[in-house]
Amino acid sequence: MARPREFNTQEALGQALEVFWSKGYEAASVCELMEAMGLSKSSLYDSFGSKHELFLKVIDCYVDASTAGIKLALTGEGSGRRAIEDMFAAIIDELTGKDGQRGCFAANCAVELSGSDPQAGRRLAAFFKQFEGVIESAVRRGQSQGNISEDKDPTALARFLASNINGIRVIAKVNPDPGALREVARIALEALD
Repeated sequence: MARPREFNTQEALGQALEVFWSKGYEAASVCELMEAMGLSKSSLYDSFGSKHELFLKVIDCYVDASTAGIKLALTGEGSGRRAIEDMFAAIIDELTGKDGQRGCFAANCAVELSGSDPQAGRRLAAFFKQFEGVIESAVRRGQSQGNISEDKDPTALARFLASNINGIRVIAKVNPDPGALREVARIALEALD
């Protein structure tokens, strides 16, 4: 008879996320993961499989939580334009805050692994596609409200805005100057006119 798990899976995945986020996939050791998660090697492997399988589960958890947060921020009955503007401001505030230079976990993973890890790449591509879709919904809402130009293709505009946000996330890792990042956001948001 198998022994029951004596740890909270979600908490353990959260601790693994912190290690992968701080170190990256390649640099994170199994020993560091075990220590952070409070698990023995056998418990880690019995519960999560390999380091790679653990990493994929961490990506899935991060994507689920981030997607929920993004939807909450961008959906609703308020101004579509204002929701997009507020999202840019919140991201810049986060990136220039105390832990901001570690960047966005999904963007970090995309930069590190998308070309070399097809499984991670597919998960991240799906996440970024969802991100664009939520932005597109806000764009369409803003267009119907008359505060975003109806002359722009909402899908292309959403891709443009998402690309700018992801670029800001990457650049902020080496240059977290709030003024410079706000200038990039201001110019990107002019596309809504």
